Amino acid sequence: LFEESDLKELPFDIYHYTPINNWLGFVEIAVNAVLVIFGVFILYWAKSNNYWFLFILIVPLSFLFVRLFVLQHDLSHGNLFTKKKYNDWVGIFIGIVLLTPYYYWRKAHIIHHVSGGNLDRRPWVGDIEVLSVR
Repeated sequence: LFEESDLKELPFDIYHYTPINNWLGFVEIAVNAVLVIFGVFILYWAKSNNYWFLFILIVPLSFLFVRLFVLQHDLSHGNLFTKKKYNDWVGIFIGIVLLTPYYYWRKAHIIHHVSGGNLDRRPWVGDIEVLSVR
């Protein structure tokens, strides 16, 4: 879409924010992983001790799982690490945790981007029925 020279001409000096930073990608994954593991252990403890705490904890833990899916989405675009294999390895691991096969989801997501809203170009029937004037 943009050439690198075009990015340099954008206002607000946005070019400096576009490079991928492996360290920040690692921190994003690590912080979320630690919070999910901690939340699951507390959830396990609450299951046997206090059911009300269990119901309160399930909401923030669900947001952490949504964040994991967002990270998997970013990994499928290659946005967290400079090397494709690192994005794929971490994406596969997150896919196992989320019970969402990484390569299958990545392929379907790329088709979603390529079709650009044209449902006739998608190779499968969608999960919702789209009605039109015709």
